[in-house]
Amino acid sequence: MEMMNTRQPEPHDRHRVEASGKEVIELLDRPNTGSHPHARLALACVLMGGIVIAWLVMGSIDQLRAGENPTPPATKASVKATPKSQQGWKFTDIEGKDHEPFAEESVEFLVVVFIATDCPISNYYQPTLNRLAHRYKGKGVRFLLFHPDPDVTPEMLKEHANAFKIESPVCADADFALARRLEANTVPEAFVIACDGQTKYRGRIDDTYAAWGKKRRAPGSHDLRDALEAVLSGEAVPSPATKAIGCYIPLELADKKD
Repeated sequence: MEMMNTRQPEPHDRHRVEASGKEVIELLDRPNTGSHPHARLALACVLMGGIVIAWLVMGSIDQLRAGENPTPPATKASVKATPKSQQGWKFTDIEGKDHEPFAEESVEFLVVVFIATDCPISNYYQPTLNRLAHRYKGKGVRFLLFHPDPDVTPEMLKEHANAFKIESPVCADADFALARRLEANTVPEAFVIACDGQTKYRGRIDDTYAAWGKKRRAPGSHDLRDALEAVLSGEAVPSPATKAIGCYIPLELADKKD
């Protein structure tokens, strides 16, 4: 069955209606040339009636078009609230700079590593941590290092950071607040935290140290690196928890002070 042609009036049709109105006015203003004046008046009324109907049709079509593509109402800019899982991840480093990694849109994962000034194994891994921080810079990963030690001063931590050329921000955890929150018990111990607050990995940086005094020539397992590769690829971490070898974190000191 053939579809009826229902062409909608175009803008030039409106101009034609306007032109017709002008012609009606000119018709009424013409001098009497012999035609009956009542006939001219009747003709003018007919033309004006047609023009009014045409305008009404035009207005209805405009309303229909506006209904097809309505203008969305103006909305106020919404402020994204920080989820509870991301709250409490704000720290101040030894230089006085604040860090709130999960407030940054580019950060998907936070790597927390507990270190110590007087732990040989912790100091051994500083070059490795620098390399890892460089490797994942700009890939949605932030590194923060923490000293869970109430006996060190900011000056001591600055000297330690300079001596071992630590490039990641260093923070004090003098009251063991973060260590207890993550249930850390060894330095160095690494944690990979997702932006939803979940711990994706915890444990050793690699397996260079099998135990105290048992050091391999080269690591056979790069646990922290492998964990980061997995989470950035959207995959499950093969070994989400490993045993960290190093120095003991004396959490009982904080408990006695409390």
